[in-house]
Amino acid sequence: MEEIPFQVNFNFFRQHGLGGAFTLLGYSPFQIVEAIYPSVFRPWQFAHVPMNCWKNEEYIREAMDDFLFKQLHFSSYHEAFLQLKRSHFTDFQLTGLFQMVFDSRMNNVRKWINEQLNNTDDELFYMNLD
Repeated sequence: MEEIPFQVNFNFFRQHGLGGAFTLLGYSPFQIVEAIYPSVFRPWQFAHVPMNCWKNEEYIREAMDDFLFKQLHFSSYHEAFLQLKRSHFTDFQLTGLFQMVFDSRMNNVRKWINEQLNNTDDELFYMNLD
């Protein structure tokens, strides 16, 4: 199951003669998997995220929280703020998130993390490093 977001893509449907299903469900691997396994996966888990996924604040927050705390195992936003690197996005195949949401700038990532800290009344000040 954990391989589905990485394996299910256009080539998968083409190789298995399922191009029609791919076309029918809007060329979205997520939409197809969602029809088969409702509410098991999140759109941002797929290599090819659905259109406008990165414009949804809830998806951004879910993806970042999963990335920071489950994948990178940071214990807090403070730790993430201090240790997160550009290469982490590449290493965990989240370059689309980094590019589309943060304009490929770590300063924008730090601003987002700072906003999360502000939401918990635990502000962290930072310097512009870009």
